[in-house]
Amino acid sequence: MDHTIRDPELVDVAGWLDSHPSVRLVAVNGRTAERFLKRALRGRTVAPSVRIEILPSTSPANAGTKFEEKVRRWSVLGEYARDPPTRSSRS
Repeated sequence: MDHTIRDPELVDVAGWLDSHPSVRLVAVNGRTAERFLKRALRGRTVAPSVRIEILPSTSPANAGTKFEEKVRRWSVLGEYARDPPTRSSRS
């Protein structure tokens, strides 16, 4: 459960994205992941070509979001999988 996470070790997301220029989407699973991502990115910039998507949690604890809404929101992953980046898509 998210509430049991203690002292998370954050990674250099912005640095990782800089060294992986073909990445066009960063998607996180739920609000806790969003908080950690925001903390990891604090004071750093991400290229405008990188979309950050906060998706509804897939946890059964997130019963307030209907399954159909979760599928609709998570379908963004399929959009990016079907349209792989080109080398020139990020300069």
